[in-house]
Amino acid sequence: MAEDPALSVRVSELRDPDVLFERLDTAGIRGVERRVRADIEHKKEELRQMVGERYRDLIDAADTIGEMRQCSGGVVAAVSDMQRYCRSLKQGSAARHEVTSRQQRSARVALLLSYRWPFTPDALPQDPLLSHS
Repeated sequence: MAEDPALSVRVSELRDPDVLFERLDTAGIRGVERRVRADIEHKKEELRQMVGERYRDLIDAADTIGEMRQCSGGVVAAVSDMQRYCRSLKQGSAARHEVTSRQQRSARVALLLSYRWPFTPDALPQDPLLSHS
């Protein structure tokens, strides 16, 4: 079985068509063309896969940013509640607050302090006390 002359062509020779036409016959040149076209298609497929992976990474990052936005909104709301509560304590009206109201605020603060980074969708609690949408 003789070796196909198109397979023995070096990459540097592909850049110079004159060398190809001097060394190969018509069938050999067609073999080089098939090999180059197959390489091109292979590289296109690799590029498609790479772009697809980067697109998925981008979508995951966007989802994470959305989750962080939601969580930070809950943190801001809890801090705002704490500021209001501190103001009410300063004004001496803390006695009017019910025990359950204080317990709810304490539970919110404890819940917020128990968060771990990075957030995952299943790590975000669905506490109706924290949603301020």
